[in-house]
Amino acid sequence: MKTSRTVFSEINKKAGSFPFTLRSLDNEQRARMGVQEAVAHGLLKPYDIVQTASGTVVAEFFFTSKLASVSFQL
Repeated sequence: MKTSRTVFSEINKKAGSFPFTLRSLDNEQRARMGVQEAVAHGLLKPYDIVQTASGTVVAEFFFTSKLASVSFQL
């Protein structure tokens, strides 16, 4: 479909391989049709929404590491 190709090329230009929302595209209604077609043909992978039960605690840890070819002392 022409709509699918248009939406897929717009996604590639704006988001590349990163997650995106349909709201970020020009025409949201046309984008819904195009995304469904692209998912059906395996061009896009749906990003499932992850939820936790209410009352549970969720923690995230971020860190930075450095890899060097030369050894160094802390």
